[in-house]
Amino acid sequence: MTVSTGSGPARPSRRVRLLLTLGCAALLAYLGASAWMGERLATPDRRTPRPPEDLTVHELTLRTRDGLRLAAWVAGPADLAPTLRPANDALVAGVARPRATVLLFHGKDGCRQGGRLRWLAERGYRGLAVDARAHGESEGDVTSFGLRESLDVAAAVDHARAQWPDEPVILWGTSQGAAASLVWCAVEGRGPARPAGLVLESLYPDLETAYRRRVVHRLGGTWGMPLLALGRTLAEWRSGVDPSMLDMVRLVSATGGVPLLLATGGEDAYAPPADLDRLHAAAPWARRVVVPDRGHRDLLRPGRPDAGPWGAEVEAFLAEAVSAWVEGPGGPFGGAGRGAGRDPSTGAGASPGTPEGWALEDGHPLQRVVPDLGRPAGGEGAAGHVSPDSPANSGSDPQDR
Repeated sequence: MTVSTGSGPARPSRRVRLLLTLGCAALLAYLGASAWMGERLATPDRRTPRPPEDLTVHELTLRTRDGLRLAAWVAGPADLAPTLRPANDALVAGVARPRATVLLFHGKDGCRQGGRLRWLAERGYRGLAVDARAHGESEGDVTSFGLRESLDVAAAVDHARAQWPDEPVILWGTSQGAAASLVWCAVEGRGPARPAGLVLESLYPDLETAYRRRVVHRLGGTWGMPLLALGRTLAEWRSGVDPSMLDMVRLVSATGGVPLLLATGGEDAYAPPADLDRLHAAAPWARRVVVPDRGHRDLLRPGRPDAGPWGAEVEAFLAEAVSAWVEGPGGPFGGAGRGAGRDPSTGAGASPGTPEGWALEDGHPLQRVVPDLGRPAGGEGAAGHVSPDSPANSGSDPQDR
């Protein structure tokens, strides 16, 4: 006869149950924190831009090659309040044309830079400031760390060249805006299409470094690094980014022949001077500037008493870039003007090309990620669409702005 004791399978001890509960909670916390990090990396904070009170800005709506509408402002010396107009006979408001058009591209979580528009207008330049996709009042939901934002740059360049075809165009990008400007320049900005100058401010050297520095800075140490592996994967999946396409060191080496200004703040935790050194080593002809006591947000700080050091550097660079564009091979940059095709580091006749692996042959990764970059806009709804209240469609002469 078999006697049953009535006892079932042995239950886990209280300690085992506690460990299992804590393990599940830790896993859920890890997944939740990684999802938050991925969302934070891919989704910017929207800010509503406010134009300066002493500058009349003109609203534009640009259309990108992939169909997004971008909000933009354009302003020039003629749009300054009378008390701010330059005391220069060559810049009489509404008479002389601006020296050049400077396109402004902000960083992640930013918006149109009205203060810089005013700063440029005071110095005789037309400025065109754009809200990047998913920022400010532009369409879009996610950011791509400068990759697809290169199409925003293309829309602004296409518009500037259509409206002011005989004037130099200079790109000025900050952080993600610098990355977008560099991607555009490496792919499209060569030969006759090359810009008169390129200002890259607070630029990351590669996406892995950008991720790491942000995690360490925001979380106060390296303890958050385990979150990065899954968080970046989620961010890249959300934004459709191929990190290999955002090697800025490789890209900047392809801009030979373009007057180039590289800068960062001495206290920039996201793009410190060591990162600037890596970029400069790949582009030794560039001017390198470290602005002391400045962080990541804005080196210029227009309108403040301490706006001087970086502003003086940019002002000198813009003047020299315009001079080079006008003078051609005899200019101060050794022939970077008007598509002269000379490498300023050697003086040799050579046109900058795309980096190795960036040729836009069928099926190339860049073509899959940004299929419209490197292809001219055309047809209805092409880049450069302008809203009805823009200067191009008003009774005023767009050259005056």
